[in-house]
Amino acid sequence: MEKSGFIKQQKPPQLLPPESDSEQKRLDGMKICTLEQRRRNLSKMHQRTQRLYEQLEEVKHRKALKSRQEDYAKNRLKAKEFHKKTLQKLRAKQTQQ
Repeated sequence: MEKSGFIKQQKPPQLLPPESDSEQKRLDGMKICTLEQRRRNLSKMHQRTQRLYEQLEEVKHRKALKSRQEDYAKNRLKAKEFHKKTLQKLRAKQTQQ
């Protein structure tokens, strides 16, 4: 606990420097972006958000569970087909005798 009674302030996050001065124009301290820059920035934000979402443990767990369930379903389907073919062969043998 601090004796002075002041609360320690955190540093604000650092922003990336602009790509180039020619691409960004400033008007009274406001940044004006072209339509292409805005689209590129939106695309980058969506990609970053998607990447971070995919890295979440809950999402990884859910994806693994879904994959496992799909594998189980495929295996059940293969077993059913195998069983059907085996029965057909057995019935074919019984009718020949």
